[in-house]
Amino acid sequence: MEESISQKTINIINETADLIVANDRKITSKMYEIVFTKYPDLEKLFEGISQEQYKKLAQLISMYAVNIERIESLLPALKEISLVHVAKMVSPVQYPKIGMALIQAMEEVLGSKSLVKRNPNLSWGFF
Repeated sequence: MEESISQKTINIINETADLIVANDRKITSKMYEIVFTKYPDLEKLFEGISQEQYKKLAQLISMYAVNIERIESLLPALKEISLVHVAKMVSPVQYPKIGMALIQAMEEVLGSKSLVKRNPNLSWGFF
């Protein structure tokens, strides 16, 4: 069953897009810190990645926030990422760990303005 993002969530993302863009590198740095602390077994997925990868993830998070109502514009980037994930053999059970680490990072970096603080059920809708 395919679920869509609620209008309430879209509105919150639109309202916080500039804040996400301004803090995208802080968010991704914090996310990786959380992942490596909470899930050391996932570190192997990130072996050999360059700082360019961190930058790409930050850019993708910003692109997502800015284009929340035009998700199709993200398809080229998502296709590129999916090829890397297949090559690294990322399994479906690993995505929620990364997703929850990203949400926690956003909460920590953005504080009360974070998406989850403004919509507590949001994380369960994504992961």
